[in-house]
Formats: sequence, C-alpha cells, structure tokens
Amino acid sequence: MGLFFALMLVHLGVHIYVAMRFNPAAYGTGWWLKQEGKIAPVVRMVAEDGAAAALRPNDEILMLNGQPVEDRYQLWRFFYHTTPGTAYSILVRREGQLREFALHTGSPPLSSVAFTLMMVLVVPLVFLLTGLIVFFLKPESKQALLLALSFGAVYWDVGYSLESLPWWLLALTIAARAIGSLTQVFGFHFFLFFPETSPLVRRFRWLEYVIYLPAFLVIPVMARRTIGLSEGPLLILDVSATYPSYKTLQLIVIVFWAATVLVAIFNYRHASLLSRRKMHVILF
Repeated sequence: MGLFFALMLVHLGVHIYVAMRFNPAAYGTGWWLKQEGKIAPVVRMVAEDGAAAALRPNDEILMLNGQPVEDRYQLWRFFYHTTPGTAYSILVRREGQLREFALHTGSPPLSSVAFTLMMVLVVPLVFLLTGLIVFFLKPESKQALLLALSFGAVYWDVGYSLESLPWWLLALTIAARAIGSLTQVFGFHFFLFFPETSPLVRRFRWLEYVIYLPAFLVIPVMARRTIGLSEGPLLILDVSATYPSYKTLQLIVIVFWAATVLVAIFNYRHASLLSRRKMHVILF
C-alpha cells in the first residue's frame, strides 16, 4: 500500500505538470476545435470577444503560418509552445472560399485555469488523501484497504501530452494509469464486503477474485493509451477513433459501475441501521 500511494502521488505530480505546461486550443486562443473523433481541424466555437473573433464555427483550418495543417494535433503542438500575445496567421476554408487571418494568442481564461486545477489537482488529491487516511486509520481492515485502493486510483484522464518525460517517469506513469484503470473494479470489490459481506460472496467465494479477470483486457489498453501520449496529446473523445480496443475498456467500466450500483442498493436494503449509517458516510 505504501508503494501504491507513492506511485499514485508521483502520477498526480506528473498529471499536474503536463496539464499546466500544455496550452490546448481552448486556452487563450479564443476558439475551440471540433472533437468527437473528427481528426480534421474544424472550428467548433468562437468567443465573440476573444482574440480570434474573426473566425466562424465550421471554418476548416488549412494552413498555420504558411504551413499546411494535417490534423488538430499539429495546432495543439504549436500552441503548446506559445505564450500570450504570440502572432500567427491562419488560412481557413469558409463556405467554399479561402480566407486568411492574422491573429494572436490571448491569456487563458481564469475559469479554464481554475477548472483545470480543480480537476487535475484538487479532486484527485482529495480522493488520494481520503484513501490514505482511511487506510491508516484501519490498516487491518479489508474494507479500508479496498476503499483506499478505489479512492487512491482516481484521476482525470484528459489526454495531455507526455512528451519529453524521462523514460523512468514515463514508466511510472504507465504503471499508475494502468492501476488507475481498475478503480471501478476496486469499488465493486469494496461493496462486496461493505457494509457487510455480501451474500453473493458467501455463496460464491471465488467471486472476489474472478472480478479481476477483466484486468487482463483493461490494463494493456490503458498502458497503450498512455504510451501513445508520449508522442503527443490525444483527447479522451478521440481515443476510440484512434484505438478501437479502447471501446472494450469503456464497456467494462460501464458494466462495473452498473454492477457496483446494484450491489450497493442490494446491500443497503438488507443492511442494519448501523450499516446504513456507514453507507451514508461513504457515499457522502
């Protein structure tokens, strides 16, 4: 458990580092790209009072600073290295006509910075510290162990680039995210024994071990996903288009979430008053 928490703490630091150093197109440019598996760089939305108010939704970006744009990641890599006030030119196709604009980057909106800090720092840190406290309060408890694993593995996978990380730090990140992909499995395992041992486990002793078999599918997919980030950013909405096997991971996650909810409801309906109070605390 000490190694687990140390690994997840290192991963939290890496996640904060790559989130803060990366300026995706949504930060400071005044325009946003379409996502949902569309690799072609097409403008989805433009801030009316932003630095790129001349652009329009559905503008197809063809050239950046005189260089052909093949995909959105080429744009993100450019803005990755820019600072507020950097001038750039952009050629777009709008309703069949070519138009060129001279633009400049602006400062990232405070709301975007605050949201990023909340999701990559505050939320995972709260879960990690809560899991750590629970484990240290009751290190001999199986329930505390499983809850600590479930909470400690939580993180927000956005798709920030892991380029330029040292190989050993990339290896630790791959390991941490592979373990993090099991957070739903840990949660389901926890509710098999919380607030009391489930009748399912009493009847089928092997159940708590069999539920980890999907890990043989989940861990390699997440490891491949993380290795792919070492070559550049890949938003979560585009992963399925790039890695079809990621759909398997998403399906497994949905199944375990649904199973966890059903087991929790079943346990609550058959629990004593004291056990129900424990569930209220955990859910809170």
